[in-house]
Amino acid sequence: MDYRALRALIGLIAILLVPVVYIGNWLIFTRQIGDCFGPNQGIPDSLSAFYYTHMRNLFVGAMSALGVFFVAYRGYGKWDNRMTNVAGLAAICIALFPTFPPPHLFFTASNRCGPVTAITYHLSPHQSAYRWVHVVSLIVLFTMVFLMVLIQFTSTDKPQGERQPANGENRIRKLVAWWTGLFKVGPAKKRRNKLYVICAGGILLSALLAIGGQLLDNTAPWLLIAEVGAFWSFGLAWYVKGAASAASQPAPKHLVLQALSHTIPRGLAG
Repeated sequence: MDYRALRALIGLIAILLVPVVYIGNWLIFTRQIGDCFGPNQGIPDSLSAFYYTHMRNLFVGAMSALGVFFVAYRGYGKWDNRMTNVAGLAAICIALFPTFPPPHLFFTASNRCGPVTAITYHLSPHQSAYRWVHVVSLIVLFTMVFLMVLIQFTSTDKPQGERQPANGENRIRKLVAWWTGLFKVGPAKKRRNKLYVICAGGILLSALLAIGGQLLDNTAPWLLIAEVGAFWSFGLAWYVKGAASAASQPAPKHLVLQALSHTIPRGLAG
């Protein structure tokens, strides 16, 4: 598969995963009570906890597909490839090592927002270890994605003759030069770089919300909200990167020659 299509496909999976799992669970496997559509204590409080719903196979399949596509993706350099390989391994670990199940209330008949068809599960004796593998993999995945969106996606060739900070110069000056260089590009690339910076900021804010939400009111599903923000930010960046690459790719040579053949007078063609 073309690398541009892989970028767009990775972005689409990340964007659609949350609404498909969330809405699909409510629409297909619950009593479709209106009050149960919004986040509440009767449904899982994180995207990972939907592993214990009837949408489990879709969640596992989507995360596994993300992992395979990340590993199959080939970037511009070795660091690009290394980061996507690590992200791919982390995504597969998220699928194979589930988190703790939701509170017991979710599985009881008294839960009016729970699934119509009963769900049974058996905790592994190693569930605590699996949960830590899941959490660490989630942190690694979004760390890699954050770095790719902020650094790899915004990178561009510097204008010839432009002075670069020397190795011995202050690191703060290097950082300022890198930041200002993000926006010293053409109009289209400048707009995309702004979007990539916003998406990277969305991933970072989602991570802070996931951590800080534990200290806030526990009645709100802060972790679910943080995961939604992180997946949508990362998915939007990857989709735009793939679509932008496809739009800027020059036409194949045979199509260019074919177009020219229709513009050259017959007497001169030969």
